[in-house]
Amino acid sequence: PTAWRTAGAGCGHALSPDGSAVAAVDRKRTVVSTIPLRPGGPTRRIGLDADAFARLGVPAPRVFDVQWGAPGLALLVGTRGEGSRRWALLLVLDSGERRIVTLGAVAPNGMAWQPGGTMLALAECVKCDQLFRGIGQPFGELRVYDASMGRVERVASSLTPIYAPLWSPDGSILA
Repeated sequence: PTAWRTAGAGCGHALSPDGSAVAAVDRKRTVVSTIPLRPGGPTRRIGLDADAFARLGVPAPRVFDVQWGAPGLALLVGTRGEGSRRWALLLVLDSGERRIVTLGAVAPNGMAWQPGGTMLALAECVKCDQLFRGIGQPFGELRVYDASMGRVERVASSLTPIYAPLWSPDGSILA
């Protein structure tokens, strides 16, 4: 690189699709800042509405992952604790709209926006906290959230965990 700039010291980062900014999660995992990589661009702070998440069963929300795609930012928000694991997505779309999508108690392993598209792939571990599971029961799932339709659909399940979904460069294949 010809230039270096510290974007943040938190737990997650994501580059904007056009490469002009980076999203950085703070150390407390409660605020995401979008930071311009060129001088003069606007900085934006996105905080979590704790009351809104609590009403959806996600008390004391924290950001565990952030992805930036063509529709906007996707924040994986959750809480971890004995018997209280709950997860949700906070979508901050480029249009300014905010959406919260509840995911329940399923433990997400990763997510990825479709290149140039409106779909967000979510890899999930259905029973990762259980050492033993029944034979033939699904262990990993791959779900897709379609931001244009506002719905989540399961597209695959596996007897082994599914990690880090990956889209083909043209967005037509999901692995």
